[in-house]
Amino acid sequence: MLERIGVFSTCLADALWKDALAATYRILAHVGFEAVPVSGQTCCGQPAMNNGDFASARAVLDRSRAQCAGQADVVVPSTSCAAMLRHGASLLSVEGGSTQWWELGEFLWKKCRVRSWPALPTPLRVVFHPACHRRMLESDDCHTPLLALVEGLELVKIADEEQCCGFGGSFCATHPTISSGIAQAKLGAIREAGAENVVSTDVGCLAHLEGVDRAGGGGLRFQHFAEVLAACL
Repeated sequence: MLERIGVFSTCLADALWKDALAATYRILAHVGFEAVPVSGQTCCGQPAMNNGDFASARAVLDRSRAQCAGQADVVVPSTSCAAMLRHGASLLSVEGGSTQWWELGEFLWKKCRVRSWPALPTPLRVVFHPACHRRMLESDDCHTPLLALVEGLELVKIADEEQCCGFGGSFCATHPTISSGIAQAKLGAIREAGAENVVSTDVGCLAHLEGVDRAGGGGLRFQHFAEVLAACL
């Protein structure tokens, strides 16, 4: 019998990038787990926290974490949501219980000790965009080592690869010109590197970059980190 593990889906993935969630379940099955969605979950509380409504953020976060009571491990296929569920809880003094929260790449690299992965069916050149919230996880880079395991995948370096995509949650709505300008700078560096695909662990980053790219007539392809690994299976 496979070990069961909870998956905390994200609001943006549910609404905009369902393929990332489907890919997450395929990946977890591949490494030996029966993945099940967290029952009754809502938001992680990050939108409220970003806007300074700490009371609402605390209430939402507390409820979402309580839904996972009794589960040893929960995987989150989103850097920003994982950071909120883990680091945000300490900032807001939300009691944690015994659940260990894992961003997907962390779980594969650190918990499962994945050190090999099947090859891609067709070669792919990609730029990996590290979501800014990875810093809140206080975790080493687990994603580029995992991607480097994939035969047929070429990781392309770009200038200022740690630069923000410009999304910033509500920032892109309150400061659209600045937000778009940051995205355009990032996209320019990606095009200069000659990559066809942009990969990230955060749907917010992907949706923002894709929107700015399409508005400018670009033709880049945007994929969640999980989608790339699942394409190998």
